[in-house]
Amino acid sequence: MNSVATMRELLRSAGTELSAVEFSVLATLLLHCNTEGQCWPSSRTIADFCRVSQKSARRALDGLASRGLITRTARRAAGGGRLSDLIYVTGAASPAPAGAGERKRNQVLHRVLCWTEADTAAVGELVGARGAATVEAAAERLRRRGVDPLPSRVANELHAADAAARRAETRPPRMADDAPVPPPPAMLYEQDQDARIARQLTYLPKLRGSARAQLAGRLAQVLPPGDPRRAVLA
Repeated sequence: MNSVATMRELLRSAGTELSAVEFSVLATLLLHCNTEGQCWPSSRTIADFCRVSQKSARRALDGLASRGLITRTARRAAGGGRLSDLIYVTGAASPAPAGAGERKRNQVLHRVLCWTEADTAAVGELVGARGAATVEAAAERLRRRGVDPLPSRVANELHAADAAARRAETRPPRMADDAPVPPPPAMLYEQDQDARIARQLTYLPKLRGSARAQLAGRLAQVLPPGDPRRAVLA
């Protein structure tokens, strides 16, 4: 993060030459810069900060580049996907901190962008809990979407993946293409009726007297004319 004095001086020196949108975009870039004067917010992020359209944000970036206030370098993901440009704001770099043993900021651990010691510790916890491959895959998914893979964002990406996996586990299994289709309720009723008639025809010869006459009468009502099973009713 640049000092307030550095940001104020850059904005004061360039402000008279810039349009309102260009001034707002430059201020947004300074807010995102690291100590080396570098940042890589997407055009959507810049547009959201400035409350303008992405087209206006891109036009303002072109204007800043033509004035020599910024330089842009295209970035590509490991798989060839397009990432947001690496933007260097001229004059925004801060002096290197004293002490040769101090950890350099803006380092990448397991594809995760770390700015502070707390970020480094957060990445270590994620790797310990989820494994390096899982953390790197989550960070790569964020990069493909043009989102800076900060530790908090990687953690949110992992939580979202866990939630999607739980929803998939509770979703009813998809029926295979060759699986038998369950019969509709009306057909089930017909199948139950046929089974009941078959059982009653089996029991009919064992009955005598009024019990046989009553069952034969009911069967005579449900068996269609010409059904060969009516012979048992005689």
